[in-house]
Amino acid sequence: MGIRGPFVYLVRNILWLVAFNGAYLGLFAFIPYSVGAAVVGAAEKYVETPLGLCTLRFLVPRSICDLAAEISQAAAQDEHTLQLPDLGIMFLGYMLMSAMVFTWRTIVSAVCQRVAVTALPMLGKVMRVLECTAAVVKVGVLLFSKMAMCPLLLGLWLDAATARVVGPDHAARVLFATENLVGALLLHWVAGITFMLFVTVSVLQLREVLHPDLLARIIRPQEPQPDLLGSLLQESGLTHARRMGISLGIYVILLLLFIYLPAELLGLAGVDAATQGPLRLRTFYLAPQLQIPLELILFHLAMLAFLEHTKSTIGRLQYLWLRPWCQALGLTRYLLPLTRSPPGQSTTERAVAEAPAGEEREDTQQQQQQQQQQQQQQQLRQQQQQQQQQQQQQQQQQQQQQQQVEEKEEEEEEEEEQQQQQQQQQQQVQAPVEYLLGPPVQRHPMEWDEDVGYAYTRWAWGDEPVSELERSVAPRACPSLCWMRLVILLVASWMGILLLVGSFLLLPLLLGRAGFALLRVPVQFYHDPFAFALGAAICWTAHRWLTRLQRRLILADVRAWVAHASWPSARAAVAVGVFVVLWMGLAPLLLGLLFDLALVLPVKTWAEEGLGSLSIGADWLVGVVLLHQWAYLAAVGMVDGAWFPRLGGEVPRAAGAGEAAGAAVREEDEGSVNQAAVAATVEALKEVFFMWDWESHATLSNLVKPFVWPLTIHLLELVAVPANAAFALVYVRDRAPELFSIAALPSPDAISTAELQILCFRMTAVAWVLALLCRKCMVPLRRWLASIQAAVRDEKYLVRLELVNHT
Repeated sequence: MGIRGPFVYLVRNILWLVAFNGAYLGLFAFIPYSVGAAVVGAAEKYVETPLGLCTLRFLVPRSICDLAAEISQAAAQDEHTLQLPDLGIMFLGYMLMSAMVFTWRTIVSAVCQRVAVTALPMLGKVMRVLECTAAVVKVGVLLFSKMAMCPLLLGLWLDAATARVVGPDHAARVLFATENLVGALLLHWVAGITFMLFVTVSVLQLREVLHPDLLARIIRPQEPQPDLLGSLLQESGLTHARRMGISLGIYVILLLLFIYLPAELLGLAGVDAATQGPLRLRTFYLAPQLQIPLELILFHLAMLAFLEHTKSTIGRLQYLWLRPWCQALGLTRYLLPLTRSPPGQSTTERAVAEAPAGEEREDTQQQQQQQQQQQQQQQLRQQQQQQQQQQQQQQQQQQQQQQQVEEKEEEEEEEEEQQQQQQQQQQQVQAPVEYLLGPPVQRHPMEWDEDVGYAYTRWAWGDEPVSELERSVAPRACPSLCWMRLVILLVASWMGILLLVGSFLLLPLLLGRAGFALLRVPVQFYHDPFAFALGAAICWTAHRWLTRLQRRLILADVRAWVAHASWPSARAAVAVGVFVVLWMGLAPLLLGLLFDLALVLPVKTWAEEGLGSLSIGADWLVGVVLLHQWAYLAAVGMVDGAWFPRLGGEVPRAAGAGEAAGAAVREEDEGSVNQAAVAATVEALKEVFFMWDWESHATLSNLVKPFVWPLTIHLLELVAVPANAAFALVYVRDRAPELFSIAALPSPDAISTAELQILCFRMTAVAWVLALLCRKCMVPLRRWLASIQAAVRDEKYLVRLELVNHT
């Protein structure tokens, strides 16, 4: 903006900014709105006629018209700036302007074909301008249709399909769309684009899992588009419309099967929004106009990252699901790709084309008999191959001789040869074709995540060369009662997908709500998006820990660990017992009581029940969760302020100053909760329980003194000091009420005893925590300031301790 420059430049930049924004709004908002408003005003007299009303009702459902009218009336009453009719008029203006550009181009192109361009040179320039404008409009219309209109439609259909189960009611939806139209449109767009992405990734992965004759010739594979703009311009509008129609049809069918049908079944079972079930969404917004777009953007980015990292996992899950079901239903050779192995291998089985297809012969006795017959069959195949080679050589000689004959004779002979070839093919089809089948092709290969391996392992598309893997795939064979087996497989897959997706959606949500209940958050403050994020974080952490445990846990090591187990001595048992009592008993209980008294407990409940209002078990459980989270933060250096010096870089120390600074830090950090103390305690626990080293590490100095004892003392101070202050203040008020009047404190009539106790406890606890934080932050803050000072005092910027501007 030029704020630091002269005032004239600042005014000039502000004027340019205002002019640019005005031109932008005029070009992309007011001009389309004016065109659409003019057309709507001219068409109102025709729409109000009976013929116009019948046509409108035939094209647009009555429910949609009523809903749009209700939202528009509510927005007009509240006098909102942006309303739904404004967006509709603007959209109509864009469509009319696009149609006008294409119409003008068609007219000018027809004129240029009849009239020579040299006669009218201006006409050629107009044609080039219209071609460029039409190209821009075409790209804009295609991108709007694919990236905005289709996701928005799918989001609206998803909302309508789940309204009965998820809620809220019709009035709440209308109110939300009226007060926050942009948020409502963005919400439906994000829902639609998320559904499209999941379906697209799943279908693309299923294309590679199934046999290449099924979906490889229909669905285009996933590949980068370096020239997306060129592909949009080169292909015709009909091609794009056909593709978008097919994609939209697939999305609608899957939406009906996996969203609408389960929602209706749940509604018939009595699970709906009115029953306050687990599917009913609960939200709490402080600033909806800001909070909703921010949450939707974060959710969309998270879904993009999730699909990018788990697309190969989705394909592997599909393969792991289809392989046992296909083997059980006899559909392996019909759906999954099988390798065609060369003869002579002992691990393959013979498959005859005329045998009942899809019936896998897996009996061991038959395999042994087949292996004994393979040697005889190999000799027969070699003889057949020699005969075929001789026949091919003879045919080549005949073709060379036929080339010398006249053209008419060549045509007749070619027709005869075609007839002979057709007869031979029919004979070959009727004769039994024998080949060896190997195991199913492992899908997906691990190298699919790499750019090089993907091109050689996916099925070919269009005119692409077929890979060696695809050449080795055996042909399909249809089993008996194929339609019945496919129906069973589809029903089982439908139920499996519903269970998987339902678990993926409900498990994080229920875990997040359980976390809210554990922290005693009131129900009216529940926010399900945050609960889902909290539950997803819990699931991700549990998945990481389980994966690490699976990788490190070896059965032989477990047996060796059990074999080397030993009983501790009395001193070691006392140390371990003290550690368990403090870490798993007293410290969590103190932390839970502090959380309950300082944040959760209502004053009315404390006045009525007193100490009986404290739920010891729930407080202990909250303390266990918070304490272990605190320990993790301390282990990564977030508690002792180890991340402060990183902001200022490395601290250059003078010679001989390192030992003095280290001694000062050790003196200040002695007996405090820091990263080194947590690490020392964790190492001692590993040595005790993993290596059974009771004598060296199972001591109070190793298990309790570094971390557990200081933390327990701090928690005891945080509970005992405010509690004593609260009871002492009440005692003083009851014994000497005149002191309260002298100190201008509230009288007993103004505030009750329970309110005074809770207020005093909370204020004292806050003051005590602030004092501990100030004491704790002094050392890292001093280090950070020292690092900043050392970074400033550099020879590149200072000359004789004076700041010099070298620019």
